[in-house]
Amino acid sequence: MPATEVLPVKHEQLLSGQTFNTAGGKQLSERLVNLQPDLATQSDSRAEAIQMTARNLVEKFQFEAIEKSPTKEVLCAVFLECLITHCVPYSTTGKKLAETNALSGAEKVHILLASEEKLKLLHSARIWSRIPLSIRLEEAKNLFQRLPDRPEMDNEISVQLTTFNPDNLVKVSLLEIRQTLNSQNNELSTQLLSDVDHIEKKFIPGVKGNGHFLDNNAYRDFIIYTRKLLYLYAACSGYSQKADIAELVSYIRAVHYTIHTDNIWHIAKELAYLSKQPGSIDYCRYIAAVANILKAPAPVALQFEELKQLSDIRGFALLERWQGFPSVAGYP
Repeated sequence: MPATEVLPVKHEQLLSGQTFNTAGGKQLSERLVNLQPDLATQSDSRAEAIQMTARNLVEKFQFEAIEKSPTKEVLCAVFLECLITHCVPYSTTGKKLAETNALSGAEKVHILLASEEKLKLLHSARIWSRIPLSIRLEEAKNLFQRLPDRPEMDNEISVQLTTFNPDNLVKVSLLEIRQTLNSQNNELSTQLLSDVDHIEKKFIPGVKGNGHFLDNNAYRDFIIYTRKLLYLYAACSGYSQKADIAELVSYIRAVHYTIHTDNIWHIAKELAYLSKQPGSIDYCRYIAAVANILKAPAPVALQFEELKQLSDIRGFALLERWQGFPSVAGYP
């Protein structure tokens, strides 16, 4: 998977904010200095002391640094260091992170997001799927709802927050999607359940006797369809009560069925913007027209010109930052 900048906030800072406010955190820097006196002259903040302690532990003990971490704060930093430096086998770190009871699900998610931010690439679905989908989806929703009310945000929210374990049986993944949407218990999630039926009808015929796909292309498309549906749901899960849910669902379906690529950040951020707007039907119709242009077979240059004209007519200026238009539109 190509490297990509993935995050709208500094998750290492967010993680630090979570863990520093624990009951035993008030004298953390003093405790760390007692453990390693040289830190007193090398660092001027608690965060730096934690990072340096974690780095030293990992350099000295490698994988055992996880067990030797004296505080939760250091443990988070040790996991982050292991994921970034690969001093411990990557899959081993991911498995150990998922299994530890010392950290909450949200803290584990922020460790993975912070390491993606530093590495500038996405972790594998196997690493991410060790964290329960319900926890990851809530984080995706929170991140989308924290986006500013403008559609031109460039920093991406990791699509792996809504990915699935590639080792799962197809029907197991479909059941997990249904249960996840049912648990959301709102109008938008209820309407999207019919899209799970669509996915099932599209892909189940390609499943062989052992519950997996006959070919890799079907497997790849299934993963894209499933995580994309929940990603788009997360993008507009904070919709305004005045938003037209039918229009939102219509646009999600247009994107879901016609844009055959996993790179839908440019659409998801517009959905997040749209869902917060009262009386947004004109914007929805504009977006639906954009989707129709994108799915029509035409040269990229012609499509771009049509989109530009449509943007001018409707009074929207969403295209000025689409510098990578051919790739984001799903064309070679």
